[in-house]
Amino acid sequence: MTQPFSDANSFERLKSSLVSLVSHELRTPLTYISASLEMLEIAYENPEMQAQVPKFLGIIDQGVQQLNTTINELLTFSELESTPSEPRNNLVQRTDVKSLVLGVVNVLRDTYQAKKQVFEISIQDDLPSVMVDSGKLSEVVLQLLSNAIKFTPEEGHVRILVMEQYKKLHLLISDTGPGISEEVQSLIFDPFFQNENYLIREKGGLGLGLTLVQRLCQAMGATLEMSTEVTGYSGTNFSVWLPLYEEEQLSEKKFRETLAQMQDAHVQKDQELSRLKSQLVKYTQDLHQAYQSNEQKQSQLERIYVDVMEGFAAAMQARDPFMRGRSQRMAAYARLFAQNLALPESQCLILEQACLLCDIGYLGISDAVLQKAETQQLSDAEKSHIQTHPQIAAQMLSQIKAFEPVVPVILYHHENVDGTGYPNGVSGDAIPHLSRIVRIIDAFDAMTSDRAYRPRFTPDYAIQEIQRYAGSQFDSELVTLFTDLWEEKKAHMQQLMQGAPLLSEPKVKDGTR
Repeated sequence: MTQPFSDANSFERLKSSLVSLVSHELRTPLTYISASLEMLEIAYENPEMQAQVPKFLGIIDQGVQQLNTTINELLTFSELESTPSEPRNNLVQRTDVKSLVLGVVNVLRDTYQAKKQVFEISIQDDLPSVMVDSGKLSEVVLQLLSNAIKFTPEEGHVRILVMEQYKKLHLLISDTGPGISEEVQSLIFDPFFQNENYLIREKGGLGLGLTLVQRLCQAMGATLEMSTEVTGYSGTNFSVWLPLYEEEQLSEKKFRETLAQMQDAHVQKDQELSRLKSQLVKYTQDLHQAYQSNEQKQSQLERIYVDVMEGFAAAMQARDPFMRGRSQRMAAYARLFAQNLALPESQCLILEQACLLCDIGYLGISDAVLQKAETQQLSDAEKSHIQTHPQIAAQMLSQIKAFEPVVPVILYHHENVDGTGYPNGVSGDAIPHLSRIVRIIDAFDAMTSDRAYRPRFTPDYAIQEIQRYAGSQFDSELVTLFTDLWEEKKAHMQQLMQGAPLLSEPKVKDGTR
């Protein structure tokens, strides 16, 4: 009969296993929950992500269930380890084993059906009711069936057989899993034993399932047997043999003895829970320290992120002096426009980043094309070449995870609402809202900035041109709002413009490329 771990070596081994496994098993669902909460905050600010809210809530629910299972296993193990392993009869009651088994199977139905497993149930018709602690028996059946389902491959077989044999109740649970090798059979009932590295294993869990089954069987006065096969119907068989007691056999003396054991057990349980709570408090403190460290790392990553954007802008300016300051001006216009539109902060940030980075695709365009003196001098092939710059930018930025939200905004920022734009010729609401904003800001800055082939135009002329193409190139509603912004912030926006001579009339029909 296995005794609670009391010697120093066993305690140290358990302590080491507990810290390693609990850290892993609690950190994983906590990470999922934390990440999903962050995504929910973003989703509630972004109408386009509202459809993802149920998905994030589902992930949080799964994480909570996993945490609940892990903590319940730890508490059950703690209770069993801190109390004597002789049968305890204070919770014994007459139990309908058939109903109990079918109830557990129903709980696990979604799990084995998801793996398309064949689940065979055979229960003796005239099975007598049993005097047993139904909670412990339910946990034994649940743990053994869960293990069988977990380690049985898809479309495999799981079987549970319940019958009366030799004046005992016999529960047989077998599966067509890989079986248990001889070298680990003597270890599978050890607490926290894992047959593979807990950091890389495919199956989760603390490795307490079979330990709990063994301890629960001992507490019920039942016998647990295990056999494994490498061929044939099953991979592993677990048999639980439970004596069929009658009520009159549970004497008053035994009841009093068990009651005394229960009282002692409660004292030990309180002590064990106090110790476990202290460990969890320490673990929480460690998590807080790790969180603060992650915040510092996040700050460093954000600095790198800003440096990358500034590097892209500097690369464009070094290649084309007429691009100097353009991305910063566009970002400043974007900030003003976003404030007038009352966009959420997350959308404001994406819009600014898109304006800072929308021109980096020109790094893939040849100098000969970019420096043509007149737009009309571009051949059809050269026009097609220059119109690939949004795709080039999207491909470059898609390699950096932090820029993922910006990629679609830049890809579509040269699309026209009437479908005549590029690179994909989409129209109307199919063009992202932020892309339609960048389209106006881009055109305004292009017309009010110097180019290799012309000086800049007056802001009033640029506004007139944008109004002229409202409903064809530009979103009509956004044009109206941008015109209002110009009238309201004219002085501020003029300060952002270069001081080169202005043209009152264009030399080319369209001031943008």
